[in-house]
Amino acid sequence: RSGSEISGPGRAVPTLGDYGTLAHIVDWDQLPNGLLGISIEGKETFRLDGTHSVESGLVVGQVVLNGAVQSEPLLEKWRVLERVLRSLEKHPHVQRMNLTIDFNHAWQVGYSLVQLLPLEESVKYELLGAKSLDNLMAGLDSILNQISPDA
Repeated sequence: RSGSEISGPGRAVPTLGDYGTLAHIVDWDQLPNGLLGISIEGKETFRLDGTHSVESGLVVGQVVLNGAVQSEPLLEKWRVLERVLRSLEKHPHVQRMNLTIDFNHAWQVGYSLVQLLPLEESVKYELLGAKSLDNLMAGLDSILNQISPDA
């Protein structure tokens, strides 16, 4: 949540969140600027149970996996979120991401919007930690109504 992204001798230990997403690397490439570009795919969420630092300063966490979310249909009351996501798919940056979105899977629609919308990281974190699909979609709907009340 805050602090240095990389802990080590003489560096502050980062304040970690209570939950996160287990991700799999699906592609990588060296970018023209020499940095490593990595594409990941989130698989399932976890709860952080505890942490400790090893001698090198690396922070290691003990987690409890929550399992993959079950597919739930996209209800009519959430169709506006689908329309927003479909419009975002037309943006060149999003097209380069080659996302495969199942628009019948409401969790996937919600999580994709969290990924793509230009939101503060703290807002994204709270949305990704939603305890229910209703909470996630209501949060997204509220944010979109604040951005564009006529949407």
